[in-house]
Amino acid sequence: MAEYERASHFRAGHLFDTQPVRRDLWRLLLVFLADREYARVTEHEFFADGWAQPLLGLSSDFADDEITRALLSSAIALRVIDDRDGDVLDRCEPCGELRVNIDAEEVEPLSLREACNKIVHAERVHFDVERLDGGPIEQIGISPTFIQPFVYLYGTHRRIQWRCVLDIVGYVRSAVAAL
Repeated sequence: MAEYERASHFRAGHLFDTQPVRRDLWRLLLVFLADREYARVTEHEFFADGWAQPLLGLSSDFADDEITRALLSSAIALRVIDDRDGDVLDRCEPCGELRVNIDAEEVEPLSLREACNKIVHAERVHFDVERLDGGPIEQIGISPTFIQPFVYLYGTHRRIQWRCVLDIVGYVRSAVAAL
């Protein structure tokens, strides 16, 4: 076997087309921004009896998986680019807030690089859910729900629990700028 070393004018590390990552980011943004309207479109099915609910289950069937796939694939790609090209993510706008210690009051801006780390290492992922009628979310079954463009990520680092609020619009904006 012969090892081939790329010419020095090529970038070191992984080379890949960023267009699929940008497409994933676009889809991620659309999932969050369209969910309220989707809830409105399916509202009559929410209250329907019987089997006349063809659109209602689509969101529950696909939204979580699509969000997870797009977040993970974009975060990994962005970290590869950052490691390869030298701290490009640190020059981007923050995209949320981070509480390094969940028991402490201090909150700091969530850098894009740290957002990518938290996405990859999250142990729990929660969505910001609201009811279409604006009522309390605890009364499930009263009105259709939709997700707001914020994701709450939880995990541990060196036995200390952390929490971050990822602003999806800010994440996509910064990620596209970094690509």
